[in-house]
Amino acid sequence: MRTFGQRLTAARRRADLSQAELARRIGVNPSSINRIESGESKGAKPEHLAALARVLDVSMEWLATGQENRAAEPRYGYTLVGIQERLIAQIKQMSISDQALLLRIAHALEHTSRL
Repeated sequence: MRTFGQRLTAARRRADLSQAELARRIGVNPSSINRIESGESKGAKPEHLAALARVLDVSMEWLATGQENRAAEPRYGYTLVGIQERLIAQIKQMSISDQALLLRIAHALEHTSRL
């Protein structure tokens, strides 16, 4: 799927949710979902992207870009310290603007996990 709207539509349908129900679950107006799916709007705010991915059970990376990071690394078995060190190393390589975006996403995830 080439566009954010196409991926959102596919994931929403797979989750068997209406646009209105998806909008309700992430706290936006149903017209926002419609504008994204129709292509009128090209994407979502970072905090909404995190909520969409969580509700639709997809990765934010796939929803935003259509790609998944399929590194040949085991998904489990890392120590917490090792994971944190790898995460910090990756963040240090990012631009300041990407780091700011990541921080906004982290705040959004923190908020959605409390719901």
